[in-house]
Amino acid sequence: MQVTVVPMRPTEDGYHEVIGECYIDGFMDGRALPGPLPTYWEGVRLYHEELSYCLVFVNLETGNTEIEDLRLGLPPDGWRVARHDA
Repeated sequence: MQVTVVPMRPTEDGYHEVIGECYIDGFMDGRALPGPLPTYWEGVRLYHEELSYCLVFVNLETGNTEIEDLRLGLPPDGWRVARHDA
């Protein structure tokens, strides 16, 4: 994985502010935030004519695919998954 140093500085309210551009391969589509995938699952980029490239999840044992990130679980009560046209 390629990692780029992110220039940051602390703010008065205890947070940090990004003060420059950065790119971290593999992090730009959010893969680093929810943690590792469950055993036997792998994230794969799939080309779709209308959507360009998108991330799908493949079970390496069964070959099944999922478009929803398995690490996120079900939405909270009263929430629903919504999609939009690209």
